[in-house]
Amino acid sequence: MVDDRTVAVTGSWDRTVRVWDLATGRQIGVPPARYDEKLGMVVDGRPEALGAKVVDGRPVTTGQQLWGPVTDRRGAPVATAALDGRPVAVMLGGSDGVVRVRDLATGEQLREFPTNGRGGQALGTAVLDGRPVVVTGWPEVWDLASGEQIHELKGPGDMVLSLAVEALDDGHLGAATEAIDGGEAVAEAKERTVVVAGVSGDACGSVWAWDLATGEQVGEPFEEAPGWPEGVSTVAVVVVDGHAAAAYGGALEGMCSLTTGEELDEEDYFGRGEAIKALTTAVIGSRSVLISGSKNGTVRMWDVAKREQIGPPLAFPMPAGAVEVAPDGRLVVGFGPEIAVLARH
Repeated sequence: MVDDRTVAVTGSWDRTVRVWDLATGRQIGVPPARYDEKLGMVVDGRPEALGAKVVDGRPVTTGQQLWGPVTDRRGAPVATAALDGRPVAVMLGGSDGVVRVRDLATGEQLREFPTNGRGGQALGTAVLDGRPVVVTGWPEVWDLASGEQIHELKGPGDMVLSLAVEALDDGHLGAATEAIDGGEAVAEAKERTVVVAGVSGDACGSVWAWDLATGEQVGEPFEEAPGWPEGVSTVAVVVVDGHAAAAYGGALEGMCSLTTGEELDEEDYFGRGEAIKALTTAVIGSRSVLISGSKNGTVRMWDVAKREQIGPPLAFPMPAGAVEVAPDGRLVVGFGPEIAVLARH
């Protein structure tokens, strides 16, 4: 939320990030002078990362640009968070690996800190023990307020292309609890936040998971069939029959268990053989849903429990590279250089 308005924050292939009023469809604010060619915020590009937020208690309703653009020669993934009680946009410089934090309402840069200098294509935010943290794409966990590194998440030796951070009941990760603790899963459900990463590779892509609090690996990694080196470009966390799973997309799409690393037998569960570019989850009514956006411009919504598509697919004239559900339940789709906001009937 910015000034009580719901806003969308987009990161694009043209190496820009912009903030938009969802009500009017316009970019919010007057763009500041460009101060650093190594950052990542712009307009008129293809949204590949998108977050819908409420600013100062209201969904954004003007559609005007709030601020931006800021550019990065190699692109900059973007996420949103709350820092010292104010909503912020968090960006990772693709050129220099610096995390930069801007006030979501004004665009004012509040702080910056270096990571490992390698940049990256993925970024996620969460709250750990009451403090905001950012997960960068190699992958590492950093304190957003102090800039101190908390964990280096061990495992994949390749770049992370996508990240999802999700709080789950411990019961959904029972097998992983046994693997990590060497004992039986605790009967009493406790909440754990997991980081799930889609990774590129020389021979194939893979999906990894870690416990955000400990930095320990959760379960076994999943590897795509050899011959798909493009990697896993998007991931989302779902619960299927009481067990945590990752939906993944890229050159291939599917679902895998977060505890065993095995692929779930969910033929045509989503995607219909389309190249999936974006995934997100939401609770609509009483249903847990998975929403996919594909390279051919198709957006589909899936009932996770029933394993069936909800309604007909939505067709857009350009690749649907970003999907998100706003706090008021509207569906936000980034396709080509455009953003569409769709209300439920």
